[in-house]
Amino acid sequence: MADDIYVTNHTIGKVFTGEGWEGIKWPLLATFIVLNLVWYFGELISKCLYKCMPSLEVGDIEIDESIDNYWKSLDEEDRKWSKKEEENVRQNLGTRLLTED
Repeated sequence: MADDIYVTNHTIGKVFTGEGWEGIKWPLLATFIVLNLVWYFGELISKCLYKCMPSLEVGDIEIDESIDNYWKSLDEEDRKWSKKEEENVRQNLGTRLLTED
């Protein structure tokens, strides 16, 4: 009948039995536990990792502002290749990779 309630017998207690460790159930549980640990203790974990391995931490980065824009920094051959690639995409696929600028 359409009004009957389908009972699945899925309970948290299955985790503590052999049935709970079959198939894909245990990897999902392990992933859930790991993600929760990272969510709640991620900052603490990262501080401990940085203390043990200082090279993991990204420090202050100085940005070289004198770098030209992408198109001006390309050599003539690469610029021509990019233009030809754009022409090919527009002609054969009817879409654009680059803006008009």
